[in-house]
Amino acid sequence: MIVIEELSRGIVLWLSKLWNLHKTEGFKTHLMMTYGLRFDPLPTFECIYIAEAMEGDLEQASIGSIINKWWRIDDSGLSDVRRIVLDSDEQTNVFYKHPILKYYTDGFRIVFCERLGQNIISQKVGNVILKKGEVSVEQIQIMWISTA
Repeated sequence: MIVIEELSRGIVLWLSKLWNLHKTEGFKTHLMMTYGLRFDPLPTFECIYIAEAMEGDLEQASIGSIINKWWRIDDSGLSDVRRIVLDSDEQTNVFYKHPILKYYTDGFRIVFCERLGQNIISQKVGNVILKKGEVSVEQIQIMWISTA
């Protein structure tokens, strides 16, 4: 049986794959499939923050605002952080320098939000799958997007 800390870490490792993806042409496909938007050139993130929410509603695809734990992924790897650091000009760019991925899970299902920019936000739900000690998310459905 997987303990909660291991499950959280596995989900964070799965979400953190966006860090490497954002540096490839595959990120353009991700943006097109999720948001219906084309961007060229690719954005440059300084890091991605990942937040585990303490509560959420999987049926309504909502995530609470109280954060249990924060992580940061960048070229040096994945690390726990106590606080996130955002630049004052963060809101003026199409893409944030420090996008935020936020999630809530009951251990079987997950709702997660990509906040890549002020107007590039999506909320998705999926099933949490454990295979060979690794966590993945399958049967992902986009619940809503914002591009306005």
